[in-house]
Amino acid sequence: MIEDAESPEQAAVRELWEETGYKASSLELLGQEPLMANRLNSRGYCFFAHDCQLDGPKAFREESAVILVTPKEFKELVVTGGFEHIAGLSLLSLAEWKIGIQLIG
Repeated sequence: MIEDAESPEQAAVRELWEETGYKASSLELLGQEPLMANRLNSRGYCFFAHDCQLDGPKAFREESAVILVTPKEFKELVVTGGFEHIAGLSLLSLAEWKIGIQLIG
């Protein structure tokens, strides 16, 4: 959620750290879209975080976990049902096309 007087990029930086404990060297806007077709003033912003580094110890909520995988390991997670977020896969494809780096093995 974007807080008052916060830009979408500032919110992304904050959310990345709050949810994962990581900070990025830079963010790149991949795109934006209406979150719901019937709410034109509600937008979602998608960023690619470059060169992320863990920024000190972080206590995660019980239901959250960060796992680091190679593109090959990620593909195996998708194929075996360990990753079921189709929109996330679409964003990885968009990032590959816009940034020109292979993210999916």
